[in-house]
Amino acid sequence: MNNEMDDFSVKPGVPNLYGLVGGEANSVQPGKRMLSSMTPTIFEKDGNLFMVVGSPGGSTIITSVFQTFMNVAEYQMGMQEAVNAPRFHHQWLP
Repeated sequence: MNNEMDDFSVKPGVPNLYGLVGGEANSVQPGKRMLSSMTPTIFEKDGNLFMVVGSPGGSTIITSVFQTFMNVAEYQMGMQEAVNAPRFHHQWLP
């Protein structure tokens, strides 16, 4: 087993340990892949490597990766500055 097993909805409709409510579509079934927020991302610019980004953080991974990318690409921050910048996240439902 690995920690990705926790990405399944063990009890659909009931919040998990982190307060995230999973649905029936993400219930545990044999041979099924779970819904996951893992977002290893490679960005290219003009055909050249621009940035490689990823993040820990469970449900906040997607917004963290997006905001870091935007800070670098649109707001011309350095990578470390972009990573250290404040972020916002709203968890409605996965």
